[in-house]
Amino acid sequence: MPAAASCSRWSKNCARFSRFLIDSEGLSALGPSHAASTWLPGAASAQADGDAAGAGASAGVAEGFWGVLCVMIRVNERKATMGSRLFSLLLLACLGAAPARADSWAMPQVREVFSASRDHFVRIVPGDNLGKVVGFGGSPAGKDAVAEFYRRYPDRPYRLIQTLKLLNPVAPVDAFVSNDGRLITVDNWHNLGYGDVLAVYAADGKLVKSYTLEDLFTKAEIGSFPHSVSSRHWHKGPVYLNQDQRTLYMMVKDGRDIVLGVETGRFAYCETRAAKYVCRTSVADRWLPSEEAVPKS
Repeated sequence: MPAAASCSRWSKNCARFSRFLIDSEGLSALGPSHAASTWLPGAASAQADGDAAGAGASAGVAEGFWGVLCVMIRVNERKATMGSRLFSLLLLACLGAAPARADSWAMPQVREVFSASRDHFVRIVPGDNLGKVVGFGGSPAGKDAVAEFYRRYPDRPYRLIQTLKLLNPVAPVDAFVSNDGRLITVDNWHNLGYGDVLAVYAADGKLVKSYTLEDLFTKAEIGSFPHSVSSRHWHKGPVYLNQDQRTLYMMVKDGRDIVLGVETGRFAYCETRAAKYVCRTSVADRWLPSEEAVPKS
């Protein structure tokens, strides 16, 4: 194809995209997900990787890049120089080959997690075992995260009860302490959905139960979760200890939940099926009425 015809084709595409960006009655009415997947190579996976805010940001970035490039192409066509046209086309090719999205995490800090009663707290010291973190291939092995269990006594000072190594190579993403001093950790730093995503520790520091994503969900369910470079985004919603301090609630997505027993470590995954709220207690188990499956402690 002659260079002039090729450049003219790009100019028409850019004009179409510019109209799309400003025309509320055009493709933009279909939403940012369709817009991004229509115009940007690889953007469909980026949409699956983020939430609504991420999608808005991606659309904004796309608008900026494409807007600048379209202006450059139009200017270059007027100049009608082969070198400038090739430069514009190379920029377009580079944009299409760019990765959809990379994970970015702030380094974890030492933190204390208190029980609601303030009678117990756990101090979590991050580890440096990057060799076990997805996305850090080739990094040296180090020490896992450490938890220090403290309890308040009648004379008021807190005293160290136990120090133990956690299952987290660097740090948990979230942690909860019950009023009787039990610790529950959720997910791994930089690796949502990888490793031990749920772990329950007794007040004396002993591990009660831990779960990987494969222990909680089927392969098809895991495949349906948004994936990024180093994470599987398997839950989106509130996570908290119930008022009874015996169970932890997690929203996986609308209408789908996990209830975890803080004392036994048992779990139930629940969802609405055929207008009924049913649960299972393992990947292989059959669905049961929620009152039969949900752990009480």
